[in-house]
Amino acid sequence: AFWPNLRAPLLHDSYGLVYTASTQSFTDVWRLFYAHPTGGDFFFRPVAYLIYWLFYKVAGIEPWRWHALSLAVHVLNSGLVYNLTRRLPLPRWAALCSALLFALHGSRPEVVAWAAARVDLFAACFVLLSLIAVDRLIVTGRSRWYGAIVPCAVAALLSKESSYSLPLVV
Repeated sequence: AFWPNLRAPLLHDSYGLVYTASTQSFTDVWRLFYAHPTGGDFFFRPVAYLIYWLFYKVAGIEPWRWHALSLAVHVLNSGLVYNLTRRLPLPRWAALCSALLFALHGSRPEVVAWAAARVDLFAACFVLLSLIAVDRLIVTGRSRWYGAIVPCAVAALLSKESSYSLPLVV
């Protein structure tokens, strides 16, 4: 469903993010973890900005590469939805349907199609990883799963504010 987007250009504010990523050093990005931004969009999303910076290292200014990376994260998230729903007491086909619904539903296509909305992809990825790790902790009782829960939850919280609901979801 999102494949045609690979031919699309970046949108207006996406160019600003690409430009910012192109001018930042690792030190500039690292500073975002302990100093609130004084410019740009003023959001405290250091993990998301770190990933933008890393994506720039891979994609440069090529729009199709930015879109391909977004699509790859969306496919990963769809796989994580499948993994999470497989852990529920539901048949395999229900998990497959939920993952396909997540992958293809058009309620939030901008998250995949618009580079500036990519922070939602990152937050969803880290939230889903956290939930899978919480399930593993509950099922196995092994405290080593905290080693996955904590960094994934922190990464989610530092990616987008909507992740603050993660403790309630758990």
